[in-house]
Amino acid sequence: VELPGVRTWYDVEGQGEPVVLLHGGFCTNETWGPQRADFAANHTVFLPERRAHGHTPDVEGPLSYHDMAQDTIDFLSSVVGGPAHLVGWSDGGIVALLVAIERPELVRKIAVTGANFKPAPEIGPAQMLDELTPDAPEMGMFRAMYEAASPDGPEHWPIVVGKLVEMYRAEPDIPIEDLGRISAPTLILVGDDDVVPLEHT
Repeated sequence: VELPGVRTWYDVEGQGEPVVLLHGGFCTNETWGPQRADFAANHTVFLPERRAHGHTPDVEGPLSYHDMAQDTIDFLSSVVGGPAHLVGWSDGGIVALLVAIERPELVRKIAVTGANFKPAPEIGPAQMLDELTPDAPEMGMFRAMYEAASPDGPEHWPIVVGKLVEMYRAEPDIPIEDLGRISAPTLILVGDDDVVPLEHT
């Protein structure tokens, strides 16, 4: 679908109340594989891939959570056609929270896991972002997903990694009072050994 900010690729399946699944950073809809059938058994499931992720191309300039949230708002308005349940993990959870703050009328319920409201340097080891390099061994799985799907080609991978790392250094920065404005019923989950620490959650 041609959204105002980016031509966005998505999957849709199932029938029932709409649920939008929002994947994590560096990922594609492939990571929702174990859950898709269960969601689609009782819901219409929409799976957009964000700018510079999966089958959706990168855009000029930096990446930001604000822009990705606006893309999601546009997706809810033009493709879903109204309010939906939002399920997101990591970056997808952050986007869900921002959408709920900005456009509460488009959100029924929220479930997020592994999401943060402050930038990475404020919640984890400082060297963590320095280790997120395009050729790092722990990035191998993400790189393979990207190269298999991206319309920008495998050579664009280092650019996307650089943009996301820069975003993580400064974003998100959601004021507590904005989180307090979320009116949708919200489930927050966190792993006890996640990148996002339990204390932050």
